[in-house]
This record gives sequence, structure tokens and C-alpha cells, in this order.
Amino acid sequence: MNRTASAGRWLLALAALLLALLCAELWVRAAGLGSPTLAEDLFLRWEPGSPWELQPEPGVDVGLKPGFDGRMVYLRANDGAEVHSAAVETSSWGLRGPEPSPEPADGQWRILALGDSITFGQGVEGEQTLVAQAERALRHSGRVEVINAGVPSWDGRMEAAWLDRVGYRLRPHLVVQLVFLNDVAPPELPGAGALDDLPLNDPGWARTEAGVRRASHLVNLGMRSVERRRLARELSGGQLHGSGSWLDGLREPRAEAKAAEQAAWLLRSCSTHGIPCVVALLPPFATPSRDPGWDILEMIAGQAEAAALPVLHLERSLQALEPAERVLFPADPHPSPRAHRLIGEALAEGLSPWLAEPERLEALVERQREALAAGGDQR
Repeated sequence: MNRTASAGRWLLALAALLLALLCAELWVRAAGLGSPTLAEDLFLRWEPGSPWELQPEPGVDVGLKPGFDGRMVYLRANDGAEVHSAAVETSSWGLRGPEPSPEPADGQWRILALGDSITFGQGVEGEQTLVAQAERALRHSGRVEVINAGVPSWDGRMEAAWLDRVGYRLRPHLVVQLVFLNDVAPPELPGAGALDDLPLNDPGWARTEAGVRRASHLVNLGMRSVERRRLARELSGGQLHGSGSWLDGLREPRAEAKAAEQAAWLLRSCSTHGIPCVVALLPPFATPSRDPGWDILEMIAGQAEAAALPVLHLERSLQALEPAERVLFPADPHPSPRAHRLIGEALAEGLSPWLAEPERLEALVERQREALAAGGDQR
């Protein structure tokens, strides 16, 4: 009798548990949670076709096609539905944004912003990019035009090569190189410039192609919670590419040597052409409680300053945002529109003193020429 009663209680408890799980499953589905095809499962494609083309300039591998008019489209990996897009137009120079005039207008400051996909503005509209935000914020300084010379996958070597052969034809008064952590990654490390190494293009961490996760939104929701915590830890460690060794690779002597080389390339370029150049450090998109790589940014800043390149410190401009607010999607941790706005405003604040005192720019050109003559480009 006791055994029968005990078994009955266990069956009743199991039935109650199954009923509770069923109710939870129905509630989760009704609330639109735990779907096997959420926006984090993304692929990126370009429409109407690829914007990339090989570049004729030595030292520049790829660039954007001149006159491209299309979109970056984010698709759910499981069903191919479009979840996000951003229009992209390029000028005859192969740069994102409107066609610049051959010469700056009278009384107008023309600033050329060099960079990679962050400067370019992957995933955001043209007017939302940090370059456009900086231009708007600088209007109080008079007539200011900031040209977006950010191209995904470029690093300091390609930026300096393009600047030497093309960029100065735009007649800039000032060149700003926006530097992110992965710009100094040795070639064999993730984030060293490849176009196809983003987690966006391999969202295996969030796939639900088979099994109970495919059938149960509740199970999938729980598993996604675990996976998002893992991804958040990687992001808060400064990991754009989800690799635990990535930041450590940037602490190797090879990365410091690359930072020195990139500073030397920019110094040689701007000094030869008599155009002042400065370096701006981009935020690492990480929480201050984890390892965002501040020491690596300090190393990059030190190499730039040793090459007579002033440094604008933008790296802490996103402290007011939560980590999830700083990025587009967990699978594509490029800056969100809010992050672009804050970075652009910080860039404008850093540039304002230079534009307010043109003699400082003239003195900077002279300092950079002296540094080049002293052998700064031979480091």
C-alpha cells in the first residue's frame, strides 16, 4: 500500500512537472521568446552584389567599388528572413558618403578620417556613422567637412598606402587615423584584416538545426541564455572574434612592432606631403570590469606619440552604455547607432582645439617633419 501511494505521489509530481513545463512552453511561445530563429542568428550579404574590388595601388589589397549603390542586409541564418539592413553609397573615390568637391570650399575645414569597418559604419546608415556624427558636432567650429575613408578590413599599412597614392588628392587639411585593437594584430591572428572572419559569418554558437532545441522554445531559450552569457564574457574581454587568445596575441612583441610600423608609415606619409596627422583610439566595446585591453591601447598610443603623432583618446567614450547597447547584434559586435553617436561626439571634442588654433596644425607639421628627418620612419 505504501509503495502504491509513493508511486502515485511520484506520478502526480511528474504530471504536475510536465504540466508546468507545458504551460511554460506555451507562455514562452505566446510571449515570442525562445524562437529557434532569432535575430542573433545572422548572415550578412550585399545587394545588389559585392561592393568589393581589387585595388591597383600597391599595398592596398581590396577596396570599395566607386559608385556602389546598394545595401548591407542581415539575414536570419535558419530561414533567410531579412532582419536588418543599411543603405550604402560610395563616391567616385570608392569611399562611403556623398561625392566630395574637387577642392574644399573657401573657409572650410576638410578632415579625412581613415579607418576600417568601424569607421566605415558596418550595419548603420551613412548619417549614423561616427564620421557623420563628428561632422555634425563640429559645426560650431565653422564649415567642417569630414570625409569617411573607412574601408572594412583595412589596417594602418593599407590606409597609409591609399593615403599616399589617392587620399591627398582630396586636399585634406587634417588626417585622422581611427585605430581599433585589431589593427595591430599579427597576420596569423583573428582580426588581422580578413573580410570573412567575423562570428557573423559563422553563427554556430546560436544554431538550433535539430533536436529538442528545435522543438522546444523553452529549452532553446535556456540554452541561448547560457550561450549569450558566454558571448558576453568574450565581448567583455575585448574579443571581437570570440577567441580567448586574441587579446593575448596583441600583447606579444610582434603586435607592438606592428603598432610601431603603422605609426612610422603614417608619419612618413603625412610628413612627406606636409599634412598634419593625428591618431584617435577607438573603444574596445568591453565592460570595465573585464579585460578590455586598456594596456594594448596604451601601447598603441605610446608608439603613435613616439612618432610625433598626437593621440585623441576616444577609448572610454562608451562607458555610459551597457555592453549590449554598444553593439549591433551579439553575432556582429560592430558599434550600434548610439555607440557611433558617442564616439563621433568624442572625436569632435578632441578635434575642436586643433581647428580653433590653426597655428597648432602648422606647428604639428613642422614637428612631424623633424621627427621624420630624425629617423622616426626607420624604427
